[in-house]
Amino acid sequence: MIFTELSQHRLPDGELTVWTPTAEVGSGAAWRDDDRPLTHLHEQYSHSNGSWLGAAFEVPFCFDPVALNRALTAWIQRHEVLRCTVAARPGADGTVEFSRRSLVAPFTCVPSVVDHVDTGPAAQSYLSTLFETALTPQHWPHCLIATIEPAAGAERFTVVFGADHSVMDAYSMALSIGEIEHFYREQMTGEPTGLAPTGSHVEFSTHERALGDAIVADDVTVAMWREFIADSGGTMPAFPMWSHEAALPDAGIGQTGQAYWLLSRDECTTISDFARTASGRGLQTAIIGALALTSRYLTGDPAFRFVMPMHTRHELQYANSVGWFVGIAPVSIDTSRSDSVAQVLTAAATACLNGKSIANQPFPCVARYLDGAPAPRFAVSFLEGRHIEESTQWPDWNARLLRGAATSADEVYLWFGRTPHGLSVSARYPAHPARAAAVELFLSTFNRILTALATLDAVDLAPAVGPRATAAHIARAAGDRQAGAVRSAVVRDRVGALAEGGARR
Repeated sequence: MIFTELSQHRLPDGELTVWTPTAEVGSGAAWRDDDRPLTHLHEQYSHSNGSWLGAAFEVPFCFDPVALNRALTAWIQRHEVLRCTVAARPGADGTVEFSRRSLVAPFTCVPSVVDHVDTGPAAQSYLSTLFETALTPQHWPHCLIATIEPAAGAERFTVVFGADHSVMDAYSMALSIGEIEHFYREQMTGEPTGLAPTGSHVEFSTHERALGDAIVADDVTVAMWREFIADSGGTMPAFPMWSHEAALPDAGIGQTGQAYWLLSRDECTTISDFARTASGRGLQTAIIGALALTSRYLTGDPAFRFVMPMHTRHELQYANSVGWFVGIAPVSIDTSRSDSVAQVLTAAATACLNGKSIANQPFPCVARYLDGAPAPRFAVSFLEGRHIEESTQWPDWNARLLRGAATSADEVYLWFGRTPHGLSVSARYPAHPARAAAVELFLSTFNRILTALATLDAVDLAPAVGPRATAAHIARAAGDRQAGAVRSAVVRDRVGALAEGGARR
């Protein structure tokens, strides 16, 4: 479950076709005002330029444009949120407000061959630009699909889709891979998809809206967020190693990243079993505990804080729905009294459970009662993908989860994805030399600690690198980057020795 920008995923040469969902009648008759509300998050997000998510994968059948049109139409018909958009109107206080509009006319996916694009790199560039410019929160369609047919009669072809974040989260783009393949398989073979009926994110929005409207200033949720932000210096917590170099401007710095497989399926099972024995929780807790140990090891600070996106699909009907089912939770771990790995994992498990208890409360409504409206700067996400439809086929289909480009001087996002094949790590962080070097040092250290987690003992938990040594390492690595010798930082100390034979990276 590698998650990267499209520019980091190689596409094949071949004929590129873009498929655009299109109403079959004039726009005025095609749409109706819909009094079902937007979620608070969707409404807030509609004021932005948006961002896109998507996926690329190979379909193991010959290309048939008629069959594909029917398959894509069936997939969009399955998920109501893909047939909705927003309308802007003046608010009572002079602001702009957004409400929902729904497509009521028949629609089809209109193909358009891109004549001047016939190579993989050219398709990467074209689709990146297309998704960045055409997909917005305010204008339908909010999803575009492209196909690359390598040659007439080829036994497989590539699908690339992008969707505005307002209608899709990470889990949605992962489950859409198997669903599109199922619908196409049905058209080609007559074999029923076997997909169970699913709920609508549009209906979920009504429930989420009511939750948010009920939040008041003295709620426990508000108190937890207020304490979390106060403990982080009055704002959202930053990546823990930012204090080791000078502050940077807030904008204008592009983001870079890396993505790789860290654990095999068997290694996931071993570490998960160890964590469950120690703390009662599984692999996610092991990851969070290892991150906390990494931070403490490199900075000397036993406090580790971050924001964690968590799904809000708590009803079975939404388990396989496309939409934005995500809340955020504050996670704060104190390892100052932890004398064993088991105690660290227990602290991590408790912190995540505390955060999960309020993740379904819409943060835009909580932020009304906080000083300002702080945005997450350091986020850690875990996606359990072992039970997603057709996830066992992803390697054979060359499947890749995709995201649009980002610009930020201080955002760091870490995504962990568990599939039937193992655990992947995907990271996005500033391309500035010193900040990139800090994240790469953190990740390489984390890799060794996670893979060695079951062998660590009490004496290994004390910080050994510390701020000064860490800052010196970052400075050297940043110098290497500026000299053009970009490489991942490696900790040549006790962590490497502890993980000897177990580390992957």
